[in-house]
Amino acid sequence: MSTVVFELELLEPVLATQIEGDPNSAVSHRYVPGSMLRGALVGRYLAAISRDEPDDEGRRLFFDGTTRYLNAYPADAIGRRGLPVPRSWRRERAWSPGGDAFDLAVDLRPPLAHAAPVGELFCTVARSVPDDEYEETEDARPDAVLLDVPLIVSVHTSRDRAKGRATAEAGAVFRYEALPAGLRLAGAILCGSAEDAERIAGLLGDELSLGKSRSAGYGRVRVDDVQVLDSWAEAQGGGAVVAGAEVRLTLLSDAVMLDSDGAPADTVGPAELPDPFRTALRPARSFVERRAVGAFNRKWGLPTDQAYAVSAGSVFVFTAQADIPATAVRDLEARGVGERRVDGFGRVVVNWVAHAPQLGLRAPGERAAGTPAGTLDEESQSLARLMVARLLRRDLDRLVARYAQQLVDRTDVRLEPLQKAQLSRLREIVLDAVPTRDLKRVRDFLGGLRRNARQQYATARVGQMTFEQWLSTRLDHPEAVFGEMAAGDTIRWPALGGLEAAPDDLLAAEYTLRAIAGVAHLEARRRGKPSAMEVKGDA
Repeated sequence: MSTVVFELELLEPVLATQIEGDPNSAVSHRYVPGSMLRGALVGRYLAAISRDEPDDEGRRLFFDGTTRYLNAYPADAIGRRGLPVPRSWRRERAWSPGGDAFDLAVDLRPPLAHAAPVGELFCTVARSVPDDEYEETEDARPDAVLLDVPLIVSVHTSRDRAKGRATAEAGAVFRYEALPAGLRLAGAILCGSAEDAERIAGLLGDELSLGKSRSAGYGRVRVDDVQVLDSWAEAQGGGAVVAGAEVRLTLLSDAVMLDSDGAPADTVGPAELPDPFRTALRPARSFVERRAVGAFNRKWGLPTDQAYAVSAGSVFVFTAQADIPATAVRDLEARGVGERRVDGFGRVVVNWVAHAPQLGLRAPGERAAGTPAGTLDEESQSLARLMVARLLRRDLDRLVARYAQQLVDRTDVRLEPLQKAQLSRLREIVLDAVPTRDLKRVRDFLGGLRRNARQQYATARVGQMTFEQWLSTRLDHPEAVFGEMAAGDTIRWPALGGLEAAPDDLLAAEYTLRAIAGVAHLEARRRGKPSAMEVKGDA
């Protein structure tokens, strides 16, 4: 199954409203619901196909459940997607980050004097040991990093439409509790094929507008780091289940459940699970909360049907009466349970974290217990890799800008035969190829030039080569771009914590394209506004 993964950075506060509060207020979820992402992409899809109703492709991408839009949960410092804290976790009431928590789904008798729920909404598991490898040692204890998601509170006053200000008749005061600008979230979209995943990735674009009150300074979101992955797991679950073992099923999103008669169910029991779970499991205990869920349809201008759901983080413990193969476990985790799975409801994981009754809880940036001072744990290494990659890009951005400017300023470079419209077209094609590092896209463009345009490329010169030859050489040997940008100097690749940034083929292709785009942009800017005859002649 192909998966589109991406990050969202909130450029403005976002109101992903839930059913809570009084009529004069709006309280946001602490995440961006999958239904909201699906609605935004449906709008883009309909605009692209220029008709009001989706075709078979549209139904597959948005409505029949083949494609599922998971909630975008808050991400940690290295971009890992947070997950709901299990409701079976308990801690001491007088607790601070760095302390321990205990999982009642594993052991109902924790050594706690005054037990209390963990309280945070999301976490990432920094270290986990599979059940079949777990041994009760300090090194095997998993660590979880808690993610705090505060809301910002804004007070607004409604205005009279004619007068443009509040009046005695139209001046109600209302309050918004929204996700703050600057928050980063990680999302995922499960697709039925690689072709569908590429189509969805193209619809995401660079920015989205999400949520309520988008005309009042809310809802603008930047989309970053879009990737299409052939293999992706929402959480690290267990493998095969043997008869007699306990099975812990944790909800990673709210689940709308129906019983065998089609009536709403307030639990996830064997009857609501597919075979072989239905016949192999017997309920043991559960840690459950329930909530009302609903949404708003902008096309209708009305709220959608409300339903009661089993809350994310709820944990159900069963006893296995028979063996369950690993393929059935993976299939359940991929498909989910209950209704509205297209909107990310019903996500589950089997035997998440580890078969450990005790775990360490940390605040973001806190070093894991048992990690020697001066060494980097797994999370810190990932953060260090991210930092050196960003430092590398910072240095390469400076070098590519200098390289393009120096080339345009050279006395043996004559690009005047290229009309400005041709330079702009080249830059447009190259920038379109940058996100996917598609050098072939530019080669195909050069190969398809008409006679008049090809003559311009053949007349323009870069040193001893024509501009067309110079472009072909750059595209055929992208690895040479780093040496050319350095202009004879040695590039010092950034290093941190024993990790050194190393450029690869994808980075070479990207900066080759950016160098070409920079040359075209600077040459076009140097000439100023094109004349009417120039534009007409190019057409």
